[in-house]
Amino acid sequence: MVTTRKLRRAGNSSVVSVPTEVIAALGVTNGDNLKFNIEDNKVTIEKEVNEDEEFFKLLDETFTEYNQALRKLVDI
Repeated sequence: MVTTRKLRRAGNSSVVSVPTEVIAALGVTNGDNLKFNIEDNKVTIEKEVNEDEEFFKLLDETFTEYNQALRKLVDI
């Protein structure tokens, strides 16, 4: 997908709107943080991952996968 947007002034800042397709592809909503990476005259945009969220997701997956083994350890 290729699309263009106009850079505009908002107070002392410059802003650009984010296309709906980009919002959907990144899985972001208003209030989420975006991470910009500038390299070789190109910019990539990613959803900023909350490290706490990622940690708890991995923890939940671990407990789900090893639930029986962990329960046996508690009984020892």
